[in-house]
Parts: sequence; structure tokens; C-alpha cells
Amino acid sequence: MEWIRRAINTFVVANRVASKKRDLILLLITMVKMGIRGRKCREIDEIKIHLKNGIVLPICGKGISLFTISYTTPKKLLSLSRVNKVKDGYEYIFLHRGLKYVTDNPGTWLAENLHDDYILPISNYITKKDPLIVDVGGYKGDTLVLFKALWAKSKLIIYEPLKENTSYIKRNIDMNHLEKMVVLNKGVCDRNGEKIVYTEAPKGDPSFGRIKNNHNITTYLIKCTTFREVLRVKPDVVKIDCEGCEQYLLNEKVKDLRKAQIYIMEIHDKRLNEKIVRKLMEAGYTPHFLKKTRGGDHMWLFTKN
Repeated sequence: MEWIRRAINTFVVANRVASKKRDLILLLITMVKMGIRGRKCREIDEIKIHLKNGIVLPICGKGISLFTISYTTPKKLLSLSRVNKVKDGYEYIFLHRGLKYVTDNPGTWLAENLHDDYILPISNYITKKDPLIVDVGGYKGDTLVLFKALWAKSKLIIYEPLKENTSYIKRNIDMNHLEKMVVLNKGVCDRNGEKIVYTEAPKGDPSFGRIKNNHNITTYLIKCTTFREVLRVKPDVVKIDCEGCEQYLLNEKVKDLRKAQIYIMEIHDKRLNEKIVRKLMEAGYTPHFLKKTRGGDHMWLFTKN
């Protein structure tokens, strides 16, 4: 049973990072309660795990999800350097190769292997010390920290339509005193101007803009631009993780698509896989399938011939 497997993984990871056995007993009791009442984690269930690096980690309630921990590693969890209580929950500060990453949603940093997904596949193709990188779907700044950690002299242009996220992007830039950074509060779609987005996920959620179950759908008005405009700068790398906006690559002419040297992207609709691969092959790129994510999405790398 999937839930039991994840609960066991959570306990295994917690056992390796916790400094107090009492915390593990409380964690076990909490997981049993969740199993009995349908796996709901209520605010009254929140417990604190004392990590071996001295950080007190809130779990359940408004803290880190039990199942986020089930997907992470002890090394990643111990990269947490600080937890701050804020109005609606907590903020987390992680350390990565001398840089800091602050977020109110640590799930993407802990449960997803962003370094292996986005950095390793392109590192062998970038010979410049100062590549121009366009980040479409900057979220809260997780990938910008990874890019800057490896290419300190790189220039980044970041597209992110939600102010809730761009505020964190700017904090991550300022906290690390990063230079050559441009943050644009825009999404990428089929027009310049504004667009209504339909979504089941709340603002600030990493899956904002997606519809899976066709219920509780909310609309938001965002500012947007086109891939044609994005590509005018002739970037070395275009990273795309924008919960579906990759479909608008199909609207662009081959001559415009060829302005980038490398595309690395997550394709969120399996029906788009073949179309986008065919379009970029037509534009003169070699496709490299990287992996299928836990959510069923597909990671691709495209290198220019």
C-alpha cells in the first residue's frame, strides 16, 4: 500500500536525522493517528523534530508534510539552516554550495531532485563561464540558486507570473547578493498582454495553472508574453517548467526557436510530448529523454545540432 510505504520512508529518514528518540515516538504516534482517521494531518498534530544540526523542524499541521520527508534524503534535510515562524506558517532557509535558498514551501527543494533534473543534464553542454539562462517558471527561486551555484557569472532572466513567488525570488537574489539578474512578473502564453488562467491549485503553489480533477477551479488574470519575445535575447539555455505553457512553443516559427542553444523542460501533458519533440527536431535540435516524474510528466533536454 502506497501510504504505508511512504510512512515507513518518512520514519526511516527521520530516524537518521533526529537527535532525540522522543521525537521519533511522537512522529510514530502522529502517523498512526493519520492512518486511523483517513491520513488527514491537522494543525493540532504538529510536532517538532530536533535535527542533528541543531535545527527544530516543524512537521505536520503548518509544518513540512510527512510525505515530503518520505521523498527526501537525510543529507538534503540537514542542509536546512533555519526555520522562521511567519504569519501563515513557516519559512525555511537552506544552504547549497555557499548560497542560501528561502521559501515557505520546502517541498520542491526537498522532495524533488532539481539539481539532477536541471543542472546535471546541461552541465556537459555549457562551456561558458557566463551563460545567458532564461528561466520560464521561476517559482520561488529554487533553480536560480542552483544555476548561480554552478555558474556564478551567469546572467539570468526569470519569468514568473505570480507576485507571491517573485517576492521570494527577489529575496533570494538580495540575500545572496547576486548580480546579473532580471526578474519579470510575467508568464509565457500565446499573446502579449494579459490572460485568464484557470487552475485548481492556489496562488503560490508549484502546480498553479494546472487542472487535474475539474473541480474547485479558480480564475486569475496574469500578465504574459510569448516565447518569441523570450527568445529575442538569444539565450544559451532556456529552462521551462511552467505547468503547461510549454504548449506555446508550438506557436513559434522555427527561425525563432533556433535562437536558443539548449532547451530543458518538463512537459506536463503527455499529448504534447510528440508534438513538442517533433517541433524542436524540425528546428534542428536533438531530443534527449531524461525521465518520467512521479506525477507522470516528462523531462526533456534538447541540444542544438
